[in-house]
Amino acid sequence: MIHSFYRTDINLDLYQYQEIPQAIVPYEQRFERSLSTAIKKFQAELNWEEMWDLQDVKLRLVSGWKFWVLRPKNQIRGWIWLTPTGEMKNLYVSKRLRNQGWGKQLYLTAMNEALDLGYSSVFTRVDVWNEPAKACVDNLLQFVGCKSSIKLTIEDY
Repeated sequence: MIHSFYRTDINLDLYQYQEIPQAIVPYEQRFERSLSTAIKKFQAELNWEEMWDLQDVKLRLVSGWKFWVLRPKNQIRGWIWLTPTGEMKNLYVSKRLRNQGWGKQLYLTAMNEALDLGYSSVFTRVDVWNEPAKACVDNLLQFVGCKSSIKLTIEDY
């Protein structure tokens, strides 16, 4: 499928490890029921045709992907993936928790892990239509102050 997106590359050479709120945790299989519910709510809100499911979660984790969930009050309200290639992917924060800094915190969680894994950079792709996610990335870049580049890209992925 052809996508138009903004690709943001972030150099981690000057990145400083950030403290992460306790509500953001690595995914565990015991969260499966809560994740299933969260995925259904996500799809009801956005109806994204490329949404992954619980089987994809298992396959991604076995393939070395890292996955964190936002769990205030023990309910999953957001997530982010970090791929083995350094892509921060599929960021989501539920409507009720948006504009509270959770998206930035999820990105910082992935960047901390990338630093721990020895990555020199990470990147993210935000679909052109996704203005809230683009604003979140802009906010992240201002906060971390690392070298970065943003370019409009069209590719099949």
